[in-house]
Amino acid sequence: MHKLKHTCYRFKFNAVLLLLLLSLNSYAHEYSNLNEIMIDRANDSISSSIVQVQSFLTDIFRQRYKPEVWPDVKLTILRNDLMHQKEEANMSLDYFAAKGINIQSTEVLFDNPLAGRSVAASQGIETAYAMLTYVTTLESQEEFIKQIYSGGMSAHMYNLITSYREKMDLYKSIFITVPGPGQQLTDTITNDTVGEWTSTLPYIIALAVSCIVIVVLLIRKKA
Repeated sequence: MHKLKHTCYRFKFNAVLLLLLLSLNSYAHEYSNLNEIMIDRANDSISSSIVQVQSFLTDIFRQRYKPEVWPDVKLTILRNDLMHQKEEANMSLDYFAAKGINIQSTEVLFDNPLAGRSVAASQGIETAYAMLTYVTTLESQEEFIKQIYSGGMSAHMYNLITSYREKMDLYKSIFITVPGPGQQLTDTITNDTVGEWTSTLPYIIALAVSCIVIVVLLIRKKA
């Protein structure tokens, strides 16, 4: 009985260990499940989040919005919302690195605009997250406003976010002028299908004519 219990506990331990290893391996290679359509949508979402962060910060330093308590709770909420997108951005970079694309080369990124946009998205979301973290450490809204208009750290980080967002827009404008893999596949299939129909059309016509002639002869023979 004791031996049976020992075997049971050992089996449970091994099962838990196996599940843990599988989950770690799954997380480590999660980027391999990505495709370019998913990455493009993630970049769109990141761009929208960055705009939302900048809009809220703009409302604060232009005093269109005056928090009752500083730091305002929405700063923390926005920062927490960016955490998941930071992970998505990093997985996108892992995806392109696994494909052998040098994401450190500007020339390579211009040849691969989706990768370029993903790099800009990663930099933008990281900077937006860092800025929200920094702003919550300031003593007051007035200190934040002073830094913005005097060229302090807040102004520097805000301008960096704008720069990365503009880079994202630039790479997107390049990307949409280049057919994506899905469109290229569709065009290839369409062209191949048209070519096949064109090459087999004479045989189809000849077969149809032969069938008509045979039917006519059979009708005449029966008559």
